[in-house]
Amino acid sequence: MQIIVEKSSSNTVSITVKESAKEMAKWRDKTIAEIGKHAKIKGFRPGSEVPADVIEREYSAGFIEGQAVEAYLNDAYSKIISKSGITPVSAGEIKEVKTFSPLEAIFEVEVLPEVSMDEKKVAKIKLDRTEVSVSDEDVDAAVKAIEGRFTKFTAKEGSPVKIEMWDRVEIDAQGYDKKGGKAIPETQVRGYSLTLGSGQFIPGFEEAVAGHSSDETIGFPITFPKDYHSDEFKGRKVYFEVTVHSVEAPQGPEWTPEFIEGLRGKKTDMEGLRAILKGEILAERERTARSKDEEALLDELLKHMTVEIGPKLMELEIDKLYREQASRLQSQNLRMESYLAHIGKTEEVYREEAIKPEAERRLKAELILKHLQADRKTVVSDAEVDAEVKTLLEDYSNAEVRKRLIEKLVPGDQHYEDMRARLGYKKVVDTFFA
Repeated sequence: MQIIVEKSSSNTVSITVKESAKEMAKWRDKTIAEIGKHAKIKGFRPGSEVPADVIEREYSAGFIEGQAVEAYLNDAYSKIISKSGITPVSAGEIKEVKTFSPLEAIFEVEVLPEVSMDEKKVAKIKLDRTEVSVSDEDVDAAVKAIEGRFTKFTAKEGSPVKIEMWDRVEIDAQGYDKKGGKAIPETQVRGYSLTLGSGQFIPGFEEAVAGHSSDETIGFPITFPKDYHSDEFKGRKVYFEVTVHSVEAPQGPEWTPEFIEGLRGKKTDMEGLRAILKGEILAERERTARSKDEEALLDELLKHMTVEIGPKLMELEIDKLYREQASRLQSQNLRMESYLAHIGKTEEVYREEAIKPEAERRLKAELILKHLQADRKTVVSDAEVDAEVKTLLEDYSNAEVRKRLIEKLVPGDQHYEDMRARLGYKKVVDTFFA
């Protein structure tokens, strides 16, 4: 077999395959035998052996040779691709069979596209990282959020009872254009459960309810914020009357080492929990900042690089993103079909308008980083990947799960090599930041 590889475009190659007449004669005989196994020919029972001359009489030479070429190329495809040294995006398509014996066939394969780069301008790109930090107030808010999830409410005893901030009250409320004035229908609420201090209502409302007793009708004026979402109420002064039906006091969780262990898998005190929360907040902000920085870098790189993505690679990425979105919706108990009906778009339109732009950007980012990694000969060692694996394992407290991951995540494993690729991209990205 002889192959000749020629570049057709930035994302396709044309491969001419030549094979001897002797070899193609063998494939012709194989094809005739295969046709005979399934042919329905008068005078022969299904599955019986049909002589070659009968097959040749019943089927045209063009059909037999076409089937033989297809069978030969399917069998030889892996070898052809290996010898050509290309990275195909999908299976090739036969474009022309010039001769059968000896064979000369041409097929076209879409490959990963080439990236062209203005090296001098790319070398000058230097960006500042987005700085992140975590304050004590941020940690306080995280503790408060956890406390809110585990807070229980119990009815306050007595009549009347004093209403305090962070109590949960059930209220009726009505707003008026002024005290004793005309009711404003849009401001009416009935039987609403409100935790004072939660910020659910307009600023000042919850604070005005606190300090009163459960047996009184509470009245007070409130001025809506100037940036309120409804134009009708922006900066408007409204007089509210509130009736409180019930009052419940909050009972927060006890911050015992056992309770904290149940939250984060580590037995520690409040100081230790705050350190854990600070690390979590910082890690999340760093991820968000890095993603933002990488987007900014991609915008800069695209100014000095070009890449033409082929139709098959684009379709594969669109399919991948579409499946990811469908999976996310399913995790929220929503079918993609229902979502599309809700937004009034067909699948075809949604793929084109919503999925394709993101698919194109994601592909460009990956291809550009791959190009830069190869251009700069960036190497990631097994030791570096192993360190990343070790960090990953820290998120798993189950010993059996950790054991299985350790056994699986080894050089050659797809997930291991994916981690190596991501670390390589990270190394490349880091070179562009001060």
